[in-house]
Amino acid sequence: MPGLGHFLLGYRAHALILATALTTLYTSGLLIGGIGVVNRQDHRWPFVGQAFLAPTFLVDLYRNRLDQHAPAVQDPDQPPPYTQPLGKPQTVGTLYTALAGMLNALVILDLLHRDPKPHDAKPRA
Repeated sequence: MPGLGHFLLGYRAHALILATALTTLYTSGLLIGGIGVVNRQDHRWPFVGQAFLAPTFLVDLYRNRLDQHAPAVQDPDQPPPYTQPLGKPQTVGTLYTALAGMLNALVILDLLHRDPKPHDAKPRA
């Protein structure tokens, strides 16, 4: 969960901003390109960036399940359960999700170098 480490250390405002920004960026990528933008087999390098955000593995698992359970012969009246995105929406969605993951990696590095006691915390009496 983006921002959880900052929240636990007491940086509540930072945590809220990070969680909102990274979740919005990741979700936007999924909405633009569909769940096919997270694809460990076909897009290895973007997946490395996407892997720094925890929901990536759940999305990849769900997409793989849809691929495995798709019927061989499709009923023409029923839409397919999953179609691979093509063209620019796939590229944009992949970039958004990979960027969200890489930004989360920077957030983790930032967290490792932060003081465990926030500076804006009031001293206890």
